[in-house]
Amino acid sequence: MNRQQVMDAIRHKSRSEQFNSVLHLGAELTVCARAAYPVCDANIEHLVGFNEMQHRIYGWLRHPQGGDEYPVEQLFEGLLAAATHYGIAGDLSWAIRTSLHITS
Repeated sequence: MNRQQVMDAIRHKSRSEQFNSVLHLGAELTVCARAAYPVCDANIEHLVGFNEMQHRIYGWLRHPQGGDEYPVEQLFEGLLAAATHYGIAGDLSWAIRTSLHITS
């Protein structure tokens, strides 16, 4: 999965479908964060990264759903950057594939 696949998958959804996919993504990231618990003693940054992504996701979900002030593409750009920064890009990739139903 690459950035373009993510953007193509989310961009072609209706606003309602985007909302549901992002909501699902937030739930999937909680599963990923739980898997990080054993390594947290060595690297708390993983949990910080999951928390940052959750913050972005739920901020987007709380934003008025009728406007374009916070486009979903901007959300995903931020998530991809945060995941790379915190070393959890693989976890985000799995969660995105699951929530957006990307198969390749």
